Amino acid sequence: MIPSKKQTLDLINEHLTCRLCSGYLIDAWTINECLHSFCRSCIFSYFNDNDENTACPVCSTVPHPANPLLGVTKDCWLQQIVYKLVPSLFKREMCQRRTYYDSNPDSKAKLLEQYSKTLPSQMGCREEELGELSERCLFQQKNKLNNKENIYVTLEYNESDLKDFQANLHLFFIECSSNMPINILKQYLKKVLPLSKRTRYQIDVLYEQKVLLDSLTLNHIYSWKQSKQPKCKQLHLFYRVIIIEREENESLIKIEQENDANLEPVTSSIFNLAPSFDDNNPPTRVSS
Repeated sequence: MIPSKKQTLDLINEHLTCRLCSGYLIDAWTINECLHSFCRSCIFSYFNDNDENTACPVCSTVPHPANPLLGVTKDCWLQQIVYKLVPSLFKREMCQRRTYYDSNPDSKAKLLEQYSKTLPSQMGCREEELGELSERCLFQQKNKLNNKENIYVTLEYNESDLKDFQANLHLFFIECSSNMPINILKQYLKKVLPLSKRTRYQIDVLYEQKVLLDSLTLNHIYSWKQSKQPKCKQLHLFYRVIIIEREENESLIKIEQENDANLEPVTSSIFNLAPSFDDNNPPTRVSS
């Protein structure tokens, strides 16, 4: 039997730290295109404080053409790994959050009001955000949704948005893992839908006419429905396709049409300048 070798935290330290603050990841968010992760406060302030910051601070990959924050997703699993590998990090973070909200009751009231207006699981655990969650409860809550059962998903186009998308409508029946996030469903729709490459589209997945975040898994949504229909093992979701940069594409088409119109008199003048040859006026041959 090969003896196990103890590894130091330095070997994987770069994968657990934020490149902006050089500290361990707290409330980790990951860029979907390049998978670089940062603290939520760091990456949000990086994109919001300066309008010129539209790309990943590590590899310069553009997360989203319109708004870079739309291409960043909350990474609960990475944050759980960081809490497990770094000793006492979770307890220290919870203590700091409790101290902050105890000394700032107005901020706590605003946070609770925001939770009351938002769907469950879209903002994470309320107790964790307030610093009132124990480490044992955190991992129990994460593992409760960590099963490998499959869910049968029906994806139907949202009829209220038919005017924005003139294409063949499709109804998809998918069997997929219950841990699959909504972001993967969006990528699947981009592959199978007949979308034009010249136009940029934004795909939204909806449940009960409410847009779902990319970080949500099917388990989260199924838990909402399970309270109403415990025996149901299917999810009926809707999707919509929103055309963005429509005006830019229309302007490009107009420019191409104007160029084609300007090209016609030029080509006709070239043909008019060309000499005409017939039997009575043959071309002369110049001998060297």
